[in-house]
Amino acid sequence: MGIRRFSEFIHRVSEADSSSYLSILHELATDLPQSVELLRSYVDWRARTSALTGKSHMHNNGFLKLSLWRDPTSEASLRVHVWSPSDANTEPQASIHDHRWDFASVVLAGRLPFINFSCETSEDGQWIMHEVGDADPRGEKLVQRGVNCHVQETVSYELSPGGVHAVKCCQLHKTPPPSSFAATLVLTARPARQFSHVITQRLDAPKGRLLAARSLTEEDVLNEIVGLIGRLGG
Repeated sequence: MGIRRFSEFIHRVSEADSSSYLSILHELATDLPQSVELLRSYVDWRARTSALTGKSHMHNNGFLKLSLWRDPTSEASLRVHVWSPSDANTEPQASIHDHRWDFASVVLAGRLPFINFSCETSEDGQWIMHEVGDADPRGEKLVQRGVNCHVQETVSYELSPGGVHAVKCCQLHKTPPPSSFAATLVLTARPARQFSHVITQRLDAPKGRLLAARSLTEEDVLNEIVGLIGRLGG
């Protein structure tokens, strides 16, 4: 790819259609060590700019969401997701969900499992599909109870470092917490709708809001990125 400066990378993303995200990340994956240079360039770029970054927090699906950049026009964004499992018995369990936007991601470290699902509405279904709004500044999301449904797993796969995939906004999926440290670089496209879906069993239905465990400051994000650079061999 030849682009190791963060400012050049986000310029390329901002000029691209979401259908190009996969090829952009494939280029990054062919020379994965350049991701360290990209992240190091981000730290320098962040010190010199007040550009929008989006919200960063401990996500309710069990990973640290580090928002690096958000396009002020399209709302496309670049994030890093980090899983640091400490105890499989206490880590949050990932929900079945979709998104408001298409996205593509590349695994920077670790191995991540992915499971896709289909859903069919049914009055006697033991699952509930909820409509979920965008997160507020604290990472909290409003939840509207939806319809009962049946859920079925359709495919499962695992990605290792350098693995890339793209997911449409309407694809129901989940990422079970990995057994060891893992990190991904994620490109999200312009939102295609105002809400996403979360599917839970009836007894586990959220009560009005999905809560982030904690919000991160800009300093927190920079410290996490510096730590990730170290883990990736930078």
